[in-house]
Amino acid sequence: MSRLSSEQPTVIAEETRVSSPRSTAAATTTCSTTTTSSTSPTASPTTSPVTSPRGENATASRRGDGLTSSDPNPLVPKSIFKSVTVASLGAGAAENTMRRDMEKRGRVAVMPRPVGDDRIMKSVDIPETRTLESSLLFCGEGEKPALGLLRNHLAKEGRLEKSAALKLLTMGTELLVTEPNVLNIEAPVVICGDIHGQFYDLMTFMEMAGSPATNKFLFLGDYVDRGDFSTEVVFYLIALKINYPDSVFLLRGNHESRLMCEYMTFCVECEHKYDPEVYGAFCKLFDTLPLAALLTGNAHGQSLCMHGGLGPKINSLDDIRRIPRFSEPPQEGPLCDIIWSDPVNEWDPADPDFEDITLDDWNNITFYENVPRHTSYFFGRAAIEPFLVRNNIACIIRGHQVQDLGYMEHYFGTTDRNIPMVYTIFSAPNYCDQYGNMGGLMRYTSTSIGLEQFQSVPHPYNLPDFIDGFTYSLPFMLEQIVMILQKLVIQMRDMGPDLSPTEQALDDELKRKCQKLYAASQRQRAKADIVRRAVDSYTQKMSQFKKVLHIDMANEASPRPIRMTKKPSFKRNSSAVF
Repeated sequence: MSRLSSEQPTVIAEETRVSSPRSTAAATTTCSTTTTSSTSPTASPTTSPVTSPRGENATASRRGDGLTSSDPNPLVPKSIFKSVTVASLGAGAAENTMRRDMEKRGRVAVMPRPVGDDRIMKSVDIPETRTLESSLLFCGEGEKPALGLLRNHLAKEGRLEKSAALKLLTMGTELLVTEPNVLNIEAPVVICGDIHGQFYDLMTFMEMAGSPATNKFLFLGDYVDRGDFSTEVVFYLIALKINYPDSVFLLRGNHESRLMCEYMTFCVECEHKYDPEVYGAFCKLFDTLPLAALLTGNAHGQSLCMHGGLGPKINSLDDIRRIPRFSEPPQEGPLCDIIWSDPVNEWDPADPDFEDITLDDWNNITFYENVPRHTSYFFGRAAIEPFLVRNNIACIIRGHQVQDLGYMEHYFGTTDRNIPMVYTIFSAPNYCDQYGNMGGLMRYTSTSIGLEQFQSVPHPYNLPDFIDGFTYSLPFMLEQIVMILQKLVIQMRDMGPDLSPTEQALDDELKRKCQKLYAASQRQRAKADIVRRAVDSYTQKMSQFKKVLHIDMANEASPRPIRMTKKPSFKRNSSAVF
């Protein structure tokens, strides 16, 4: 693997499944490939403790093919490692010993450069600074992307070489464009909701759900924005799709559009990690994502999956099949509704949204304008119930809305149904590092529809908009410089000659104006305190989740032209106080 781009490549012992500081007892991720169980079905693996090059305890599972589960890429044949040139690698005696030992065994493994003693937090993994080349990424069978290698590389914050990124996205685009608007998937299948760039939580999800070699997966969209690892999420999901085209299915969400990516964080992330050409390849791939999936084989009947929901012009599955999806989603119409619409809230007389609306009025809601989203509609019981009957569908399964428990069951006031009319699944736990919500997943089998939860795991920290530490500190530094200069000016004035009567009069007038301004400022602060106390009194009984949801509502809406001139004030890693 010395073909990873590096100025000073280093040969070291192979990496094992190292316990990472990103893992927790509640939700643990591993670096093993998801295809391990199918590589050697007759092998009887044994486990032996080993020590990683970083001094961390780890466990390696010996496989029947002679590789360990800790290999950088268990999918790569040994011949790949035999052909690696090692003559230019490190010259230390211990390093040469390790190199010769690995050459005898027929392979070479590469890890990040040794961690220096000057690092304060030695327990935190050092980011991978080398890019992953195409010749290594596409060395699997049939030139498919090597999942184990890609996963480990992305987990260390590694990036892909531009040619590798473009090739991966192109392969994904060519595969997705052949799929219909409405996929047909037979149970069992594991369903994942919104991910929003939370790559390390996606790894938790995959650890819980199992391998695509033995399970089907359906992802409901919104893979990017808000989180800082959106490129990693899309790269990994596309690699899964290429390796398992009949087991992994991806739908389009409202954030898989140029409008949202440029307004939110994904465009900035692409510019920081790659370049505009790679961003354009992402957008081209988004245009090919299917819109819905029809699940069959469950005892309750068929289920329809999509990201958002229904619209006035979506009356049948054929209406979805006729949508021209290979384009940027418009601000109205069926393509907009299927990725943007929401179900109405359950009836609650205390809900301000239902003021002056009776229960009968609520039951008769079909569609009304989705004001918080600035686009599409809310759909009610009078719209969803006839749609299900007309199309012989038991329920709709969707994402799109953050949920405190990771999921929501929408019964629309019915009491005679075995299952809800609508399920909402949200798989980004502790959304934006602020919500404190759980992540959810659904197991859709032939006999049941099960819901599970998982917690968030720690992840590497990035400054807002991926700026560097020096740029981030400039405003604070300039503020301190201004304060110092102000003090110097005051001292110089006090130490100077006595003022003339005219200058003294001007100085006194300036002092009086300053006192008036200060008094006015005090009054404004007093009024602000009154408003703040009133808001605190109103929200003191609200949960942390509801407080953040209320504050963040504007950023969950479709951008309007006037909003495109400024970025959201509340975003991941913000310093907002709740």
